Amino acid sequence: MTKSGVSIVPISDNLAAWLLPLPRTGKVITDRRIPILMTALSKKLEIAWPHNGLRHSYISYRLAIVKDAAKVALEAGNSPDIIFKVVRYSPKTLGLPMTAQAV
Repeated sequence: MTKSGVSIVPISDNLAAWLLPLPRTGKVITDRRIPILMTALSKKLEIAWPHNGLRHSYISYRLAIVKDAAKVALEAGNSPDIIFKVVRYSPKTLGLPMTAQAV
């Protein structure tokens, strides 16, 4: 769940293969406590677990693949400005456009 309430995440062939055998009824994650539980588990196991680490990793890897901050922002449910502010990337450094590109 994003702050905007919407994420548009592309399903790769690999992800589709992993999801295919699973039952699909409703939300993927229905328990909002999961991030809290993951943080508690990481502390117990003495593993560093950055706040929003999975989300930031997704954004980083996706930017490397598509090289389009606006597209990744739409998928992540935020804006290119937030991506570059929170994930701490510079569009100039990465050579990324700030607007969507026609496909």
